[in-house]
Amino acid sequence: MLYAILLSLKKIKIRKSFDTTYTSYHLYSLLLKSASPDELALLQFAKFCGFKYFGMDKDQNMTIKYKKNNRPCVEKYQLLDVLSFNSTRKRMSVILKDPDTGKIWLHSKGADNVILERCQEPINKKEETIGCLDDFASHGLRTLAVASRIIPETEYVEWSKEYKEAKLSLEDRKKKMMAVQEKIEV
Repeated sequence: MLYAILLSLKKIKIRKSFDTTYTSYHLYSLLLKSASPDELALLQFAKFCGFKYFGMDKDQNMTIKYKKNNRPCVEKYQLLDVLSFNSTRKRMSVILKDPDTGKIWLHSKGADNVILERCQEPINKKEETIGCLDDFASHGLRTLAVASRIIPETEYVEWSKEYKEAKLSLEDRKKKMMAVQEKIEV
């Protein structure tokens, strides 16, 4: 659930405004606006579940607050990369680093068929998930899949160099970026 917030942050314009209905633990509410109803729905659901986004600092560190066993918790993540959505890829991803553990996470959301074909879970769970998605779709509901994995640091460092080269390329930049994005989103 936490990654639902993190996946949406780069795409949504956020304005802080003081709201006196919150306790001193929650000083600010957020006015959420998005071009995508999916992203807004994810954030609204995360907020409903008690997750609060408290901004990003100059070093690209995000702060998320929530309650666990009725006790306030704070988590911070450094945003390393955003792999933007486009109609060809049908997904977007963020790469984050947990400063407490040093783990690097890839979180992806997108069209269910695109995300599921990249999952490496046992086939029985995948078939069960596909069955649920088909049932939702048959009732006219929009479906979206999310997935995450830990990226070993050596893999990320190597990938990041290749991705930086693709972003700086003068020829076929978009094509090269998409090819490198594909390598990490498995």
